Amino acid sequence: MTGKHDASYFDMPITTHSVERIPVFYDADMAKEFIDENGFVAFYLKNTNASEMLHTKMLGLARNSEHNRGDKRVCVNSWRNCLDPVWFTSLINLLKTPLCQDLLDYVGATNFFDCGGDVVFAAAGPSNPTKWHRDWNRPQSMWNISILVHPVEPDMAPLWLESKLNPGNRFVVTGGANICLLRDVYVWHRGSENNTSIDRVMPSFRFYTAKATEPDSEWEPKRSSLWPESSLHNVPVGLLRFFPRLFSLSEMS
Repeated sequence: MTGKHDASYFDMPITTHSVERIPVFYDADMAKEFIDENGFVAFYLKNTNASEMLHTKMLGLARNSEHNRGDKRVCVNSWRNCLDPVWFTSLINLLKTPLCQDLLDYVGATNFFDCGGDVVFAAAGPSNPTKWHRDWNRPQSMWNISILVHPVEPDMAPLWLESKLNPGNRFVVTGGANICLLRDVYVWHRGSENNTSIDRVMPSFRFYTAKATEPDSEWEPKRSSLWPESSLHNVPVGLLRFFPRLFSLSEMS
């Protein structure tokens, strides 16, 4: 993306008050309270059948891609990923998780944007993504759901997040497989080094809200250039839940 959508990287000057592992919620009310305070929340994926296949698919894709996020780091975001049955099955599994549906409705993330995520290969050091940054130019416009498809330890390039309402309070996304993280991409966050011999794989699915299409968001002038061959980004989340395959959606207007 270009213009205001570019991430700007820097070392955050705010003093760290606390660092803790992100809690995982089962209760919708508690999850909503947490997301109001912090701008992100973690929950468990209900159906885990596609996680192993998605892990394999994404790792293979990253190994054949340019290291576009720094040495040993690859971002594979693209709407085309969801034309693949493995990606699409994973998306549907995600949307069939009741708490996920509830939270997307709560934050107003009504439309699918793209999917992908990143791979941080073993022994990856620091780079731009390990500095604090935002991914978007306005709050509550774009929401990202990342899935831990394998356990992530503190030294395995976990994602770090800064609380929205409590600067200095930071959370690290570690834990077992099938934890999902929903976050406002406007929230401050950073990657970290991978000091293990294991490649860290974290697929993601992005959804946008009505705020992303407001006139001063610089979305509309760029939209046609971002998706010259498809209007896949216009598909409402509610419709995605009922489609068994996504291949025909590239023809929708």
